[in-house]
Amino acid sequence: MSEEGVRLYRKRIIPDECILLKDDIVLFRSKEMIITKWNTLKPKKVLHHGYSCYFPERGFKVSKFYDHNDQLISWYCDIVSHTYDAETDTYVFTDLLVDVIVYPDGFVRVVDLDELADALRDGKMTPQQLQLTLRHLDKLLGIIYKGEFERLQKYINDQEEADRAASGQNGTAPGQAGAAGSAADQAGAAPGQAGAASDQAGAAPASGDADATGDAAPSSGSSSQR
Repeated sequence: MSEEGVRLYRKRIIPDECILLKDDIVLFRSKEMIITKWNTLKPKKVLHHGYSCYFPERGFKVSKFYDHNDQLISWYCDIVSHTYDAETDTYVFTDLLVDVIVYPDGFVRVVDLDELADALRDGKMTPQQLQLTLRHLDKLLGIIYKGEFERLQKYINDQEEADRAASGQNGTAPGQAGAAGSAADQAGAAPGQAGAASDQAGAAPASGDADATGDAAPSSGSSSQR
């Protein structure tokens, strides 16, 4: 599958928004995974850039977070669902709120379970979505607790190594010369329906799924951090 022309959207349930990740660079794509590199959508105190590997059929996305000095912060895992429009080659990933953080020392933290409960209570998530979220979470935690998380990390590490070698960076972070562009530059017009809820967002796509990002530091429990 070609990396050319593919479009990725991320959708948040809380707040309700859908954003085109038009500045994310797709490094690799197959039926099983999509690997990207990116800078944060907005300047952050700690998080600056990273790499992500989407596993659409497995229901999660694994990201490698770096700070402004190109030091590893953590591995951040979003539980997601997705839709794909073959005609426009467009993926929309929906953040299902619960996240798993794996720190460099191996400590594992599950965050935002309260947001999951609030979303169900407030009618922003269906019981079917809740079941899907918990099953995907259980699958990811099973991989981590069995000591097999390195298999997921390797996809990113191998692609990162190739990317840095091709860029002649020799350890310099992708995009480290500057933070990501303005929120307006980051968000593009989406196919289909009108308006998103944030200053970053263009119009939301006609389908209903994408990945999420928040403003808190990566060690906090606030839904996906980009």
